[in-house]
Amino acid sequence: MIPVPLPDHERRRLAAAIAIIAGVLVLCWGLHSIAGRTPARVEPGTPIEPPVQSPAEPPARSPGECVTEPPDRPVDGTPVEPVGKPAGETLAPMLAIILDDWGYGVAGTKEGLDLPIPLTMAVLPNGPHSRREADEGRGRGHEVILHLPMEALSTDHGVAAPEGTITVDMDTDKIKRLVEEYIEAVGPVSGLNNHTGSKATADRRVAGAVAEVAAEKGLFVIDSRTIGNSVLAAVAASAGAPSAKNEVFLDNQRDEDYVKSRLRLAATLARKRGAIISIGHVDPVTVKAILEMIPEIEEMGVTLVKASRVVEALNVPVMNLADPRLK
Repeated sequence: MIPVPLPDHERRRLAAAIAIIAGVLVLCWGLHSIAGRTPARVEPGTPIEPPVQSPAEPPARSPGECVTEPPDRPVDGTPVEPVGKPAGETLAPMLAIILDDWGYGVAGTKEGLDLPIPLTMAVLPNGPHSRREADEGRGRGHEVILHLPMEALSTDHGVAAPEGTITVDMDTDKIKRLVEEYIEAVGPVSGLNNHTGSKATADRRVAGAVAEVAAEKGLFVIDSRTIGNSVLAAVAASAGAPSAKNEVFLDNQRDEDYVKSRLRLAATLARKRGAIISIGHVDPVTVKAILEMIPEIEEMGVTLVKASRVVEALNVPVMNLADPRLK
């Protein structure tokens, strides 16, 4: 039988089919090879970051609820890019410590004000000593921000929100009015962060109302991350307000050794990421641990700074190190 030659167009079609099959075989072989490789070795002492979680809030902490532990990585799982810096410049890792819940004259207030670092004080607006402690902090050279009371998930379980808390059933105009009133109550502030808020910070409308006021007044927004699905930082960025997220809670356990271990973790993350925010509370145990850890943090090559400096670093791709706002 004499073979009949294929027409040119059929030969081209056959050749293309063979090429596709060969490509698929090569791809499958490559994927099989990758799957069989030995995982990368983890060096001893490398911190293992926990999986992202959305924890429920713990019992109340005076004068308000204790915040929950945020994951020590972005809640959306994306990598944290290093802080931008001018070509040829070396920017030291930066760690900002925010102490929450000022305004109630609690134990540790005097010692906290005496801390010899650029501290950021998050002041509750309705405390009996809110304005006085805010003024004294500003006089000491500390940074003052509004610690904005926002609704927690505990209200879903019959726990009433404290009076003055921003709740998800408030209309947008009322939320904005309250934020403005609270800013006036505390006095000149450079930004705000949320007090509790595991319910309200996950509500895009509520977070948006808060962010709009911040943007209008030129304030930055720190998402305390009391819940894993908070949208406060993302919504603030969309509204035009510089924003950042808390990466490490320092004192969920009222134990000096525990607080020191959290400060070491925060400093380690600052070295890894360039600049981070950490949050604790005005409390004698926390303040003592911070004071005793200052030399160790500095020996790690980490600079303690105000929250505004970290926010600036995270929101400006190339920093001007001569900018007086960064001094």
